[in-house]
Amino acid sequence: MEDRFKVRVWDTRNNCWLHGYDTCGGCSLLGETILLGGWLEGVPLEDYDKLVFEQCTGRKDPNDTLIYEGDMMRVHTNIIGVVKWLRDGFSIKALSADSTYSLSHNYRDSEYPTIIGNIHMNPTLLEDA
Repeated sequence: MEDRFKVRVWDTRNNCWLHGYDTCGGCSLLGETILLGGWLEGVPLEDYDKLVFEQCTGRKDPNDTLIYEGDMMRVHTNIIGVVKWLRDGFSIKALSADSTYSLSHNYRDSEYPTIIGNIHMNPTLLEDA
């Protein structure tokens, strides 16, 4: 569960992940993010509000991929939802119904939600749901 201290950052100015999230899988919250150091070097202070920080849930989908806030997941066979932090922890908020699914629920392996994209790189999934 040490992965729960990872974050990824989406740069809305350039529509890309900062620091190679797509190749390295996020950065350590305890390292680069808390101290920031040179981590946001090159991003003007007035543009910080254009960065979207998303925390890792510490869980993986059946394909062994870490699940982050903002990931879009398929629950069961026909429900698409977005991973969000709700008052009780990380959950999947269904897009087509007023339902939520907890990521800490004990799903059977064959039923565990699967990542199908994220809200930044796959906005059409939001429209299709």
